Amino acid sequence: MDTLRSDKGDCENNVFTPSHMSETRYENQAAATVSVGQTAADQVPPEERENDWSLMSKLKEIHENEVESGFKSRQLGVTWQNLTVEVIASDAAVNENVLSQFNIPQHVKEARHKPPLKKILNNSHGCVKPGEMLLVLGRPGSGCTTLLKMLSNRRGGYASVKGDVWFGSMTHEEAKRYRGQIVMNTEEELFFPTLTVGQTMDFATRLKVPFHLPIAVDSKEQYQVESKMFLLESMGIEHTYDTKVGNEFVRGVSGGERKRVSIIECLATRGSVFCWDNSTRGLDASSALDYTKALRALTDTLGLASIVTLYQAGNGIYNLFDKVLVLDEGKQIFYGPMKDARPFMEGLGFLCGDGANVADFLTGVTVPTERQIRKGYENSFPRNADMLLAEYEKSSIQARMLEEYNYPETVPAKERTEDFKEAVAHDKDRQLPANSSMTTNFLTQVKACVVRQYQIIWGDKATFVIKQVSTLAQALIAGSLFYNAPDNSAGLFVKSGALFFCLLYNSLLSMSEVTESFSGRPVLIKHKSFAYFHPAAFCIAQIAADIPVILFQVTIFLVVLYFMVGLTATASAFFTNWIVVIATTMCMTALFRAVGAAFTTFDAASKVSGFLISAAIMYTGYMIQKPQMHPWFVWIYWIDPLAYGFQSLLANEFHHKQIPCVGTNLVPNGPGYTDPTYQSCAGVGGAVQGEVSLTGDQYLESLRYSHTHVWRNFGIIWAWWALFVAITIVATSHWRLSSENGPSLLIPREKMKHVKAIINDEESQADEKQINSSSVSANTAFKDSDDVDDNLVRNTSNLNLNYTVKKRSGDPVNPSLLPGDNVKIMSDEESQAIGKQTGSGRTSGNTALKDDGNGDDNLIRNTSVFTWKNLTYTVKTPSGDRVLLDNVQGWVKPGMLGALMGSSGAGKTTLLDVLAQRKTEGTIHGSIMVDGRPLPVSFQRSAGYCEQLDVHEPYATVREALEFSALLRQSRDVPAEEKLKYVDTIIDLLELHDIADTLIGKVGAGLSVEQRKRVTIGVELVSKPSILIFLDEPTSGLDGQSAYNTIRFLRRLADVGQAVLVTIHQPSAQLFAQFDTLLLLAKGGRTVYFGDIGDNAQTIKDYFARYGAPCPPTANPAEHMIDVVSGHLSQGRDWHKIWLESPEHEHTVRELDQMINEAAAKEPGTKDDGNEFAMPLWEQTKIVSQRMNVALFRNADYVNNKFALHISSALFNGFTFWMIGDTVSDLQMRLFTIFNFIFVAPGVINQLQPLFIERRDIYEAREKKSKMYSWKAFVTGLIVSEFPYLCICAVFYYVCWYYTVGFSSDSNKAGATFFVMLAYEFVYTGIGQFIAAYAPNAVFASLANPLVLGTLVSFCGVLVPYAQIQAFWRYWIYWLNPFNYLMGSLLVFDVFDMEVRCDESEFAIFNPPNGFTCGAYLSEYLQGEGSRANLTNPEATSDCRVCQYRAGSDYLYTINLKDYYYGWRDAAIVVIFAISSYGMVYLLMKLRTKASKKAE
Repeated sequence: MDTLRSDKGDCENNVFTPSHMSETRYENQAAATVSVGQTAADQVPPEERENDWSLMSKLKEIHENEVESGFKSRQLGVTWQNLTVEVIASDAAVNENVLSQFNIPQHVKEARHKPPLKKILNNSHGCVKPGEMLLVLGRPGSGCTTLLKMLSNRRGGYASVKGDVWFGSMTHEEAKRYRGQIVMNTEEELFFPTLTVGQTMDFATRLKVPFHLPIAVDSKEQYQVESKMFLLESMGIEHTYDTKVGNEFVRGVSGGERKRVSIIECLATRGSVFCWDNSTRGLDASSALDYTKALRALTDTLGLASIVTLYQAGNGIYNLFDKVLVLDEGKQIFYGPMKDARPFMEGLGFLCGDGANVADFLTGVTVPTERQIRKGYENSFPRNADMLLAEYEKSSIQARMLEEYNYPETVPAKERTEDFKEAVAHDKDRQLPANSSMTTNFLTQVKACVVRQYQIIWGDKATFVIKQVSTLAQALIAGSLFYNAPDNSAGLFVKSGALFFCLLYNSLLSMSEVTESFSGRPVLIKHKSFAYFHPAAFCIAQIAADIPVILFQVTIFLVVLYFMVGLTATASAFFTNWIVVIATTMCMTALFRAVGAAFTTFDAASKVSGFLISAAIMYTGYMIQKPQMHPWFVWIYWIDPLAYGFQSLLANEFHHKQIPCVGTNLVPNGPGYTDPTYQSCAGVGGAVQGEVSLTGDQYLESLRYSHTHVWRNFGIIWAWWALFVAITIVATSHWRLSSENGPSLLIPREKMKHVKAIINDEESQADEKQINSSSVSANTAFKDSDDVDDNLVRNTSNLNLNYTVKKRSGDPVNPSLLPGDNVKIMSDEESQAIGKQTGSGRTSGNTALKDDGNGDDNLIRNTSVFTWKNLTYTVKTPSGDRVLLDNVQGWVKPGMLGALMGSSGAGKTTLLDVLAQRKTEGTIHGSIMVDGRPLPVSFQRSAGYCEQLDVHEPYATVREALEFSALLRQSRDVPAEEKLKYVDTIIDLLELHDIADTLIGKVGAGLSVEQRKRVTIGVELVSKPSILIFLDEPTSGLDGQSAYNTIRFLRRLADVGQAVLVTIHQPSAQLFAQFDTLLLLAKGGRTVYFGDIGDNAQTIKDYFARYGAPCPPTANPAEHMIDVVSGHLSQGRDWHKIWLESPEHEHTVRELDQMINEAAAKEPGTKDDGNEFAMPLWEQTKIVSQRMNVALFRNADYVNNKFALHISSALFNGFTFWMIGDTVSDLQMRLFTIFNFIFVAPGVINQLQPLFIERRDIYEAREKKSKMYSWKAFVTGLIVSEFPYLCICAVFYYVCWYYTVGFSSDSNKAGATFFVMLAYEFVYTGIGQFIAAYAPNAVFASLANPLVLGTLVSFCGVLVPYAQIQAFWRYWIYWLNPFNYLMGSLLVFDVFDMEVRCDESEFAIFNPPNGFTCGAYLSEYLQGEGSRANLTNPEATSDCRVCQYRAGSDYLYTINLKDYYYGWRDAAIVVIFAISSYGMVYLLMKLRTKASKKAE
């Protein structure tokens, strides 16, 4: 293999193989292989194919350089036989609602039945040798992705995998350690959105630099830069080098460019076997062709094995492959050379039209609505996949292919595999163990990951800055709260609070690690499968990136807080405090990261992290001091890193201090009592009775703390840190991509009976129907998805609908095109007699001609003409005004199906948005008219608009979604029964019956892309759009069949007299033929053509041919036009100018004016009722609230989470403060157990906001713009739907907590407490919702929460008593704080009436002066300063025993609660806050709502 043969030698043999491989192929294979080798050589001469790709010469040069350097080739190839894959099948899974989940007998009954297994891949076989490309075709759901996963050695997530897969001559077990060489590019694009394209590729190439470099390369850097630039050029995206990759929320490169980044990132692995899963999704036709050419060149030159699945692949792409494999429902109905596929199918009687995509033809042969049958084969053609498979197994093609399957045993295969192993070992770093799959050493991996970690932080500067600014703000607020804490007994509690806050705030910030763990996880798993780095390298890099950030964050926080509070001002004390806080923050960050890594779902992780933070805070030793902890929970203290940190901080602060007793802590005090001999400290831990001051160490001793433990604890914190890091590394190494298998269609439990009835009914009819393989009866429509891509289950059984089909002139109608047996074929005359001739001259051939004969009359007819003239749309950009639409004009008439086309970025969606009145920015000039009159008020709701993204309420069923739209958007004069009846008409029209009762769900778990698309169309149709229907790219992301079905529906609508305008991306010739008129736009929104398309696109072909751009007979006219206008055929001409000077343009302008004048003279076709919304506000509110209620009722996860949070925190709180006594220190305990009740809020708010924002996005994206209902109804529905669950939550918390802490069982106390707790549920829900109402996204909301809640908690008079709050805050924020009133009312009800009995250690014990009884000595004191103190032995003459308080009310007086009526006063204020916080939701929602722009 060292000698490279000349290309010429190759061409003479007419065998198209990689040059240097052809010898070995000849020596070892029989003639049969030659025929396989001949592949596409027939279509394209090899010279042309070799050098067609722009970078071919550069690629050859690189390859020759490697061969000269003595590198062995890395050629494997894949062979597989009898490959069968099964997953657990399930009929549609049931979605349990809040009540049905507790129906235990039902669950037991269902669990008894073992779910059957279903084959997603059935006996597949094939062989892809080095240098060959295989195209895998199949409809979504037929198992293409599964096959690719098997061939890239990813076997996780399947119930069973039988059969052999050989990589070269290795079994799949041996191939596991070469996972970096056997690579799959999945359909999803997974990136860190804030990295630029250059940084992303830099990372990928840096980790694949070989240990031994080729001769011409001087350094690893040079090698890395060269390979990076080569890859970027190969896909033509070097111009995006400094652009962020982006995702749906972060603006970055366009969708097509992002797809190309994922392609080159995959190529950077320098693998040998590549599987590409639908890698052209989102690319336009010419980019897709370039990609395939690049793949062809790489495959040929390097001897790769490439296996590709594609949707809607054009013939230029198809012809580049060597072999084709067609799957249908897991059965392999064809596998063989590319050139044999079409003749084989045509030989069986199928017809492939001129200019049709061969790939779509091959997948369409099993689809009754799509296949065309040749004359004479009507009775003999194979009807379904099984019959096709039988035909294939009889054919000579299969016999030829079987001869290849001994390839793994052949000598060349074994030699190549040995070469491959040596080549991989040669590339690998010396320091790596022999069985490692990585290329570079561990240090390089860590370095690359650290750099990337910093780039991620830098790329997302906004979040970083928000975090640091809020840290500074929080430090200033806290510093002013604890300002200048006194150095006496009154300052003990305040200083402890400040030190506790240092730890608390930094721990709360580190909770965001849980979220981040999930956002970066898919990327990490992808890189792991590419063998870029070991997970440990990633974990170490995260820590390395943490250090400076945490240092900065803690330093700005502490410098402000430490000196404002006035803590010990010595260098040693400050830096000890600083290092302890840093250690604790690092430790807590590691803890939350470990939690994130250890769980597979975000829900589980956030539950656990929420519980951990509350337990850690409660057992730090601040709320409950160590001696008062109950033995059953004290172990939490010993495993709590915060507790060790807190002990070190306190010991560091109070060591060697002298603390005088003051205020209520000194008995007696005040005028006339100044002699320390006759005074004593009271209520200060560690104080000796009879003394008036104590040392800091005595105080620490009473808390069981000691200064000697400061550095011991510091060590323990790092030990915990090490443990958490180890857990993270182990957990990260076991991450798996959640293989989405298991059911995807969910039926709500309450609809189950209904659905079962339908299924049985259909099975009984099955024998009457024409049985064909894709008449999927409703029960098989609930398929599992073996992957997001394979779960697109379609149903094309058009349940016994009578189709009325009109013959087009000279167009033979094939019976096979029509579903069902009972098809009526009519001639022109008949159809004119039946249907009503519509505007475009097509008759109303429509499904809905049901038995009752009036199906057609149900569908709404449209008589209005919609016109737009001289439309210009400009937006402001930083670089000045930018014109997006430039003098566009056109019209849509009833019965017309108009196409709106142009390359990406030509302004198609912009034009639709402007026409449908959906823009809120920019300026619009020109006129948009209906019937020659300005747009009516009701226009937005009387025109249907299907957006590109299918936005739906995930917990509604399909029927509910349609009914919701019909009830709200049809006129208020139509009775509800009639509206619902119309929904049935549309469900029949769109063939949605079998999924009518399934939940829409989210993408990947729920309806497939194509089913969602039909629901989107349905939602717009049921509103009876009286003017027209707009659709934005209804076919993108669908396979050829689904796209065809979608356009067929639209054609049928137009034929009934509806006006339809569609933007479309890359239509095949068949799709294009369905349209009547075309508006073609070039870059910058300039018109290039508007007018009829003509039969077989003849009119347009003539137009372009006249101006020197004729369309080749075999080309797809749609692709040809876009190439001419903006692609490589444009010859630099200005087609916009050509259009303006053409007679067609003149004609258009004349016709447009005439049309406007005629329409204006007649009665308007649609009456405007002058209402903005179709329904009155009260009706809207009822319907919307009903939908929200149902959605929450079905969202069992959300409700369970809420319940679980309340029950667990209540029990935890209750048992921690179990049966509180009545000593002085127990007063503090009562305060804290009530204070803990506040902390049920953060967990629930974090869970409630994403849901709120998701609902708000659905509303703003679609329902608001189509004027379905007012924002008032929306907010009301959202608020009201939460009410029942909040009441239940309050009951749960109350029952689990109130009685365990031993509060009074008097009904007037217990009832009042419950009332306030109930009100609090509404207060915090309102707060969470109003933050969410205005937050741009969920991340922002979660950053705003700690600031809002932190401030409210700080100033509610618990952390710092009212008297000690700084005057600046005390006079306003304290009184504006709902938590202040909440605490006040609960404290009054639960503490006011209790008697206080001092514990022995809490008495102040001292001797009165000689000759005085205690009562006489203290008489003045007990009337003045000590009026609330309790002297227990007034008659004694020594050892006077004074207790600080007599009753709970005395204690409350010190915290500004002076009378019992304060309790009810505060309770009322809490209720007012509940109402006002909901008022804020309305207010902030109103502020977000912008009006749409009108044309000026």
